[in-house]
Amino acid sequence: MATESDGNMRVINKEYDEWERVLANPDNVIMSDDLKELLDPVSVESDSEENKLSILSAPPECATISGNLHTLQFMGSQSVGIEVSRCNPEIMQALHNAIKNKEEPVSIVLTGTSGFEAEECSIVSFGVVKMAPHNLLLTITFESKNVTFR
Repeated sequence: MATESDGNMRVINKEYDEWERVLANPDNVIMSDDLKELLDPVSVESDSEENKLSILSAPPECATISGNLHTLQFMGSQSVGIEVSRCNPEIMQALHNAIKNKEEPVSIVLTGTSGFEAEECSIVSFGVVKMAPHNLLLTITFESKNVTFR
């Protein structure tokens, strides 16, 4: 037969457990177990491997941008799309100069997952599309006969 003191003990134990959970979290961030599973650091690391895209021209000038690979196509003209938080002026200027000066080929290097090095490239076109408030897609279409995958 349960008495009133047994009920009070259960409530106290439940609140004590909750209090221990709060004190065990020094950042004061309380998450459900389901959210903790979604934010598992192992899965976050595997999805967020960053790629670096570099445009190399002569004299040795290099413009680089970091982001996540979005698309990679090798059908007729080659195309690479990379998701970035912002497009730096150096990469935009390097692409613009490469389109203006078709006689001077450039090299394109993508490091990370699905990396490649394309030499003697002619930039056909490039564009930037806003995917989300702080997420842009930089797409570069180019032609190259010498592509090496890493």
